[in-house]
Amino acid sequence: MRSLEPTMRSLRAILLTALTIVPCFATAGLAEWEIKTPGGNLISHVDPFIAANGTCLRSARPEAIYVAHMDWWRYYRNAVVGKAKKGFFILDETSHAVSFFVSKAELNGAIAERQLGTPTAPQMTPDDGWRQVWGPLLLESCKQLMIDGPRFQGVDEATKAAIKSVCQQINKGEVDRR
Repeated sequence: MRSLEPTMRSLRAILLTALTIVPCFATAGLAEWEIKTPGGNLISHVDPFIAANGTCLRSARPEAIYVAHMDWWRYYRNAVVGKAKKGFFILDETSHAVSFFVSKAELNGAIAERQLGTPTAPQMTPDDGWRQVWGPLLLESCKQLMIDGPRFQGVDEATKAAIKSVCQQINKGEVDRR
């Protein structure tokens, strides 16, 4: 049992860190997140979509999934461009038409043909989506820990050390979101 102690301490630290922010989001799990695209669509990694669609690009209405199982994406003026299980894609955020391409060369040709210009944001992955949603909330708890804020009064030093380790991982973008 002694060998499990550091693992249990880390799990307890993650849970304690999460519990300091979750009351605002009582129905959401820490693995779930959702962000709005510039055109008002959603990139979702939430139940009930995860099982069937993974990280997906969808309308605000749940029944309209445009792209499932996304690997990465980036925003262009009036478009979301990326790669998913089905291939490279362009979603026109105005018409909601989706075009799929077999290769990155075909995708780049379509971007040029449609005169989308330069991306308006860097390429993102599902990990970036998770960090965009949960990172600021977790980092606020980390700031409270560093100043020994009221959330952490009475927490033993070993647990605080484990939480600090989790905070360092969050800062580096290394937290496993699953």
